[in-house]
Amino acid sequence: MPTITNSGEASTDTLMWLGWADSDYLGARVLLLTGLVVQGATLACTSIEKYLKAVCKISGESFENVGHGVSKLNGILTNRGIPQNLDVQFLRYLDKAYKLRYPDDLNPGFNIALNSIATLAQLDLSVGRIRQRFNFQKNGKSVSTKFDEALKRGTQELIAKNCVFGQASQADLFAEESWSYDLRILENRTVMEASYKVGCIAGDNHFDRGGLTPVEGSEGKSYNLAWPPKPTV
Repeated sequence: MPTITNSGEASTDTLMWLGWADSDYLGARVLLLTGLVVQGATLACTSIEKYLKAVCKISGESFENVGHGVSKLNGILTNRGIPQNLDVQFLRYLDKAYKLRYPDDLNPGFNIALNSIATLAQLDLSVGRIRQRFNFQKNGKSVSTKFDEALKRGTQELIAKNCVFGQASQADLFAEESWSYDLRILENRTVMEASYKVGCIAGDNHFDRGGLTPVEGSEGKSYNLAWPPKPTV
């Protein structure tokens, strides 16, 4: 990836977008760590959106009329030769999660499955890939952001269960108990939801699972959860 240097208004705007992104990122982590999966995934989307817009600002790329779509923003940067090496499937997952802000606007057939640890781990990896490329200087000296200071202080909201900015192991995280959420909109616009705990998550298809998938032959009377629930003792 080429080095992009900028100053003046472009640099100031970039720093502003980066600060907004950092705040959303920390907020998303707190929500995901405490089981508020829908809210955490939604804020995860806005954090990645703002990080990508920060990259657009420093690169001089316009994101006018793009809205909040992280997949579109990532596509713009990739097409301009400024790839961020993000998981495209994860970005599509975030775009879907963003729609959960207003479930009454969702169309019949819409479904989604979210998991707190899968979302958290990929969010950390995505932020790490984007943020490590930023370096701010003033009069030839490095300038620390609030994020940098939080990292130095070992702020728990930032480093807890973080495989990128903390010391966590992804294998250990995926073996832990986590929270999941499934949603499906039926043809009569009935909203079906399920919130449940998972003993561990396995496999690598964490971001394209169907939420509350109808059991074949049940005539819409039975549905499968996207994640195996935690066994009862």
